[in-house]
Amino acid sequence: MAGKKRRRLGEILVDWGVCTPAAVTEALAHSQLEGMKIGDALVTLELATEDDVTKALATQFDMEFIDLEQNVVVPTELNLIDETLIKRHQILPLAMEEGRLKVLITDPLDLETLDMLRFRLNCELTTCLASKSRMREFIHQYIGS
Repeated sequence: MAGKKRRRLGEILVDWGVCTPAAVTEALAHSQLEGMKIGDALVTLELATEDDVTKALATQFDMEFIDLEQNVVVPTELNLIDETLIKRHQILPLAMEEGRLKVLITDPLDLETLDMLRFRLNCELTTCLASKSRMREFIHQYIGS
């Protein structure tokens, strides 16, 4: 039996009233021309905010969205992942829950990083999503300068 088809990012944003179908078409053309993801194109062209795109990605991939501007609690599990990996991959270990590490990421399609973490930590992950700019700011502010 086939799995549930994942909704497209543009469809989600149009359904939410964030942008129009024409804006999605424009962003798609720009993303193909510039070799970038459609979400990045929407933000670059100022057709959607980074938070709107990140929330839509979280919905698309059935993940929790965490707004680091609202939730400025320093994670308790920071020591589980080396600072250089946190900075390089823009990831934050949040908490250990029932043997699974809750990790904050910025790209749900970065499967290579998630696989590397599973291997290094020898545990399963629960992923949450945050916007790239807020993650950069948070890491700069709270993780060794």
